[in-house]
Amino acid sequence: AREICYAVICVFSYLATGLKQRKLSQKDQDSLANATKIITQESSDSHR
Repeated sequence: AREICYAVICVFSYLATGLKQRKLSQKDQDSLANATKIITQESSDSHR
């Protein structure tokens, strides 16, 4: 389970740098934020 979490963190950190360079629209940033919220909720639920 931890390996998956680390992989997700790596992917989002990679996407974050790409988003900063491209300066995407606010909608894309919001969708990315929502995705991170869902993933963090799922990871916290799995730990319980």
